[in-house]
Amino acid sequence: MKSAYVEQPRDLRNQFINDAIDAGIIGLFIEPPTTWQVNLSPNTVFSPDQSSTSLNITSTSAGKIEAYAKDGAKFSLNRINSRLEYSVLIGIPNTNIWKKAHGGTIPETLAYSYKCVQVQMLGMV
Repeated sequence: MKSAYVEQPRDLRNQFINDAIDAGIIGLFIEPPTTWQVNLSPNTVFSPDQSSTSLNITSTSAGKIEAYAKDGAKFSLNRINSRLEYSVLIGIPNTNIWKKAHGGTIPETLAYSYKCVQVQMLGMV
């Protein structure tokens, strides 16, 4: 958040939240769920913790499952080392609008990395 403003506001966190709400991008800054369910037969990945978060599987192999959402989110699960890479696209138009309004920069993409543990096997994967 420190790079989001040319001059940092007194209450950086609250100001950032308010400005991101006004810009309509606050939802992009919410950390993704940490629990995911992979369903290979309907080709979807979703979070039981956030039912609105669902992605369509675009490729599967012995080593990787990849899925994408309409909003640009990307899910990539390495089946060998159980590493999950998840990214959310903020996009160039939103970053340009932010820079014009606040002078600072926000990232074009937010990336998260998790070490996964299989908690339940619902069928053959």
